[in-house]
Amino acid sequence: MVACERRQLSYVELPLIQIVPVPVDQLHKQLVMDLDQFDVLIFISTNAVAFGMALIDQYWPQLPRLNWFAVGAATAEELGNWGQLAVAPEVPGSEGLLALPSLQNLDQQKVMIVKGEGGRTLLTETLIERGATVTELPVYQREPVPYSIGQLSKIFTPGTLGYVIITSGESAEQFDELCPSTLREQLVLIVPSARVAEIARGRGYTQVIDAGSPEAEDMVACIE
Repeated sequence: MVACERRQLSYVELPLIQIVPVPVDQLHKQLVMDLDQFDVLIFISTNAVAFGMALIDQYWPQLPRLNWFAVGAATAEELGNWGQLAVAPEVPGSEGLLALPSLQNLDQQKVMIVKGEGGRTLLTETLIERGATVTELPVYQREPVPYSIGQLSKIFTPGTLGYVIITSGESAEQFDELCPSTLREQLVLIVPSARVAEIARGRGYTQVIDAGSPEAEDMVACIE
């Protein structure tokens, strides 16, 4: 983690989830080919941009005119690398997107959300309540990273870990599957939101700090 290196903090990387593309079927192809029938296009992560734009680029060398939105600054920057200017909230996340003035009244608007399989439903449900017709385009899926007992024993040696940065609710659940239960009350978990904090506490972690943001700088600042 670059932020840890700049602070000269000693850290161990433990990737919990690997991102793999969703197999493209006829439904995916048809949705992408119908892109010009939509009014709003929302990308919910940098992975959504990477896999989604690679797919869209196959069918649309010249993109139709749409209103582009990104879940946060990093996602907007990735879209910029594809030549697209996207509106992003100051506070990243679904809640930040839903607070944007331009997404309040969507009567008769057609919205496509480029995302991973599964995940939260808040964005879709709220946009429908605001009058939009919403179509989801899942372009990637998450799979647990397999670890051997030997690999885990080195990471979870008593005294090795003090603080753990968790970036999502799914990561919190996967971390708990690997972490010895005896360490739950010893570790301090740094999480990006109140929702993830609730998940962690529900798993028995008593020392949980909400950084209020998934940005690496904000999460490392909590450790400092």
